[in-house]
Amino acid sequence: MKNLFKMVVLLFLCHCATDISAAQWGALLDYTMTSENEDALQAPVGRRYLLNSILAGEPLYVWLDLGHLSEEKRPEYEKLIASEYARWFAYPAQLIRKAGREEEFADVLPVLDRGIHVQFVQEEREAELGFYIFSAKQVGEICGEPAIGCYIKRENEIPRIFVPSNQFIPQALSFGKRSARYVALHEIGHSLGLSDQYKQSRNKNSHMIYSTQETSKSAMNRNLRLTCDDADGMINLIDISRGTSRGGEFGWRSLCAKSDVYYIQGMPAGKAPYNMVSLDNGYTWKLQRYEKGRIVSDRTVKLDLQSNISPFDKIEGTTVLEKDGSGRPVHMRGANGEDIYYGYNYERYQRMVFMGDKLLRVEIKGKVYTGKGQSNEQEVLLYVFGEGGKLSQLEYTRPIKRKGKTGRVVYQKDVRGNVPAEMIAMDFNTKGDVITRHLYSNGKIKKKKRKKGLVQSIGQQIIDKKMKQLTKLYFAAF
Repeated sequence: MKNLFKMVVLLFLCHCATDISAAQWGALLDYTMTSENEDALQAPVGRRYLLNSILAGEPLYVWLDLGHLSEEKRPEYEKLIASEYARWFAYPAQLIRKAGREEEFADVLPVLDRGIHVQFVQEEREAELGFYIFSAKQVGEICGEPAIGCYIKRENEIPRIFVPSNQFIPQALSFGKRSARYVALHEIGHSLGLSDQYKQSRNKNSHMIYSTQETSKSAMNRNLRLTCDDADGMINLIDISRGTSRGGEFGWRSLCAKSDVYYIQGMPAGKAPYNMVSLDNGYTWKLQRYEKGRIVSDRTVKLDLQSNISPFDKIEGTTVLEKDGSGRPVHMRGANGEDIYYGYNYERYQRMVFMGDKLLRVEIKGKVYTGKGQSNEQEVLLYVFGEGGKLSQLEYTRPIKRKGKTGRVVYQKDVRGNVPAEMIAMDFNTKGDVITRHLYSNGKIKKKKRKKGLVQSIGQQIIDKKMKQLTKLYFAAF
């Protein structure tokens, strides 16, 4: 269940597309993230990624592992890696000049023209990025099926990119032929700080503030080449890394010729101002506020584990205090003085409920994609809250293409350990009957199947009551 929590919270490539009306981009979820002992207003933005050192004019030191290929192939792949990094700077510069907007981008053009200088090293310990050209099978084993490439970044290790060799060129793919160059271009975008823009993943890894709602063709989606959307993304990433406020109060218009999207220091104008980040599996949270693309406040708070509010308690008499540019509420107040903050990103929203300085509850609602190729859409509602001094969470899951009341409820208490102290899981059929239930309590697991209804056979009134509450809230939640 924790994997599902991370999936929901955390937080993946055609023509030159300057005539597309949308403008699609996103920074990675943790691009602006700082550690608990850092001041979010002072810490360098993007310090976890490669762009800052590149902007400072430093070479990018890369270790290349050819895997099963012979050393004769090394020049070919060194050239490929260097050229794909170069594209990420050269293409935005090309579009700027084509549009006659050199004066507007006079500060960034010299940086783009200088490019990204890739320098290959002899020892992996000398590198700041590892690049691995493996067989398709090896890449699948490392990245997970059905991925054919990936960017992996772990604490205290250099980031690594895994790409299939050019021997892997399957013909029967739903969105076109893949090759090492195609995969490298996309994964290099990640190493610079750009997020996936196809729907199966953008919810999970895109920054809530520095991302757009649009869907269009881009290398960070499934396009084979860079588009104007990718150019927007690179300019925005440079701006937020350098603290540049291009266009001042009104921002700058997308490089996509027919787009009416404007950015203010990387943030689309009208974007909801609140960003919510989980730091340690849901116990500690950050509530960040942005104005005109700049972070203006950063609040780190732990969930009140002794709170007397639960997912079963509705907040009555809410008043909208603030809306975003789309008219959606971003700050509301309840009749009892609760402050409720909203953040929106693609098909997901997050909501934090405060009473004074205490964080009572966090709610996340959105879509996840499961199955082969992540083709199955599911709607998920997650509550994280304190209960009797323990961290609890409650998940409701329903297939998007569902029949009737089909779905699943999972309640867990004390989720910070390896296993929860208590767990109740129930599966519903199309009629809303509980067809399977799993119970875990005090080290014992029970599993019972019933054809119809809730069967009062557990002998624990508190469990029976909670199951009724879970069922009632499940039907009310969607």
